[in-house]
Amino acid sequence: MIGAVCLFCYLCQKSAKDTMNRRLFQSFCMTMLAISALGLMPTACKRTRHATQTASTKPSKPLPEPQKPTKTYKNLRLIGDTTCAGWRVILASADGPTKVKGEKYYDKLFLITLYKDGRLLFDKKEISTEKLHGKPRPELQLTPGYIELITRTTVYIDVATFYPETDDGWLFSLLFDKNGRLSVRPFIIEMSEADNVASFYRAWLNECRQKPIDKASLEMVANRYCTPSFAKQLLREAPLSLLPAKVVGKYRFDVDVMAELTHNSEDYLEQRGTVYFCTKDYEQQIDSLAYELRNEQDENGYTSFGGITGFKKFHP
Repeated sequence: MIGAVCLFCYLCQKSAKDTMNRRLFQSFCMTMLAISALGLMPTACKRTRHATQTASTKPSKPLPEPQKPTKTYKNLRLIGDTTCAGWRVILASADGPTKVKGEKYYDKLFLITLYKDGRLLFDKKEISTEKLHGKPRPELQLTPGYIELITRTTVYIDVATFYPETDDGWLFSLLFDKNGRLSVRPFIIEMSEADNVASFYRAWLNECRQKPIDKASLEMVANRYCTPSFAKQLLREAPLSLLPAKVVGKYRFDVDVMAELTHNSEDYLEQRGTVYFCTKDYEQQIDSLAYELRNEQDENGYTSFGGITGFKKFHP
């Protein structure tokens, strides 16, 4: 994940009314489209496939073909078709019924078809700007999303809405459980590798809400965001030990998460920062943890996220 927000100033200065409105770079929108267009969703799934195979020895059921469309969509476009951990996720986009205010083009619909263990949960579930914001927002346009993560319990999909020709917008994480229930969580980003840390905790919190907790899914989360050695360490410990006491007790995991980057090594391969746990819509900070991560560098000198290497509590 990527993003751009001064989190400390955000916590100190933003009111609850404008909590959701934040400045984003236009490149984020283009990055999401590029991820979808290049077909990297199956790659993200491959990162979790090993954990899935080791968690269960039962042969997987053949996944059915999508049902024939019962509704006609204009400019229907397939974004991706991914299978992982018993899930089949088909993402598509189409023109919505209304034009973006002041523009000549139509707002988009994000269409999600979801199967779990061969059972169709829904076909072309419509995600729209109005549904994300809870009311009509004709001045905004929706950017079709992408799969962030798949575990045995949950499909995590990120989506965004923007003002046309600007970098002002909102980001949402769509969490689908194995019964097809949808939870929508808004989130903010910092445009740094810190966003991977926030994504890790959003997924970890969700998996810790499951009753019972699915250890194989925790393994998939750890393998997705942590270095191999730290992932093994996490899985040896109790899942809730990674969370502040207030988050587990008083707030029962119902919190929002964001992270900031505070330190870079000279070669940018070692980074440190802070994870913030907040009440809903980031109105109030509950607690925080320090994190460390490692980046990787290729032969051309480009760096990429290598994985989280540690967390620690702040001592008063």
